Amino acid sequence: MIRYRHDRESSPPLRAGARERRNFARAAEALGLTQPTLSRSIAALERDLGVRLFERSHKGATPTVFGRVLLERGAIVLEREAEVRREIQLLAGSRRDR
Repeated sequence: MIRYRHDRESSPPLRAGARERRNFARAAEALGLTQPTLSRSIAALERDLGVRLFERSHKGATPTVFGRVLLERGAIVLEREAEVRREIQLLAGSRRDR
């Protein structure tokens, strides 16, 4: 299984990445990554899924139909992950207080 790097604590929602910026360098900056790191992560995910997530051109990057699905659903997944982490941390904290 391939792991795709993202900072769970400080990264903005996935939608704020390449889709809104149309530029991997600006998206990487917003995510606190370098452009090569973001490009490698996206390329690895594309290889793993077997589809192109972004059409790249001299004008920037545009999400494909697959990329749009990933951006929309991925944002929901990351939001849910954050909720689960908060809930578990709260539960763990309350158990320590006993």
